[in-house]
Amino acid sequence: MLAINMQNKNIELANNLTLTISQAIPEDAKQIVVFLNTVGGETDFLTFGANEFPLTVPEEEEAIAQCLEKNLCLMLVGKIGDEIVSQLFLQRSGKLRISHVGDLGVTVSKKYWGNSIGNHMMRVAIEWARDNGITKIQLQVRADNVRAVQLYNKLGFTIEGTVTRALKIGNVYFDDYLMGLHLL
Repeated sequence: MLAINMQNKNIELANNLTLTISQAIPEDAKQIVVFLNTVGGETDFLTFGANEFPLTVPEEEEAIAQCLEKNLCLMLVGKIGDEIVSQLFLQRSGKLRISHVGDLGVTVSKKYWGNSIGNHMMRVAIEWARDNGITKIQLQVRADNVRAVQLYNKLGFTIEGTVTRALKIGNVYFDDYLMGLHLL
């Protein structure tokens, strides 16, 4: 059963800030698009750069609405005050044979790195996955993104393989790890 009315989670961070994690709603679309276009320019660890997020605001509104209607995905936003500081997307296939697997992506604003925001976002997603019949979460992370790999390892993910030359920035290629977490 889809947790459409998932309760907001308020988490006190070490620096006296409160992180509120909630399901994205269509009204968040504009802020999500701005956030993702901004964080794309803050790091080379994402698959897109500054202002390269591929969806328009109406397309993002539709994606959020579809996510809320179906039992196939979860889209979370992490906010401090009214500012989105993190976004997470977890999606599974509608194909029966692979519907037990959720593909995950998460990003945190560079300004808030080191505050355990990614950890908190991931824990909410893992809980949702368990409650919604997902028995494996998988993700792809750049092999040299040491902090992210450490976080995923801490949460129980293991490296299941390497995708060579997964990302190209300029003339430099980077490998990705395929990581998985078994929930059963």
